[in-house]
Amino acid sequence: MIMSPDDLERLEETIAVLADETLIRDLTASEVDLAAGRVEEADSLAAAMRARKKGA
Repeated sequence: MIMSPDDLERLEETIAVLADETLIRDLTASEVDLAAGRVEEADSLAAAMRARKKGA
């Protein structure tokens, strides 16, 4: 089977993500938060990022 370089890159990225236990745990926790309605509005996040940048 011949695979394009782009397909190979996507496959390698997928394997890297699946091999990262911490990342999988964080993604699972994020899904739980979304399902429970624990989300932030985009404007709120943007304001927090601006405030953090000023404090850095």
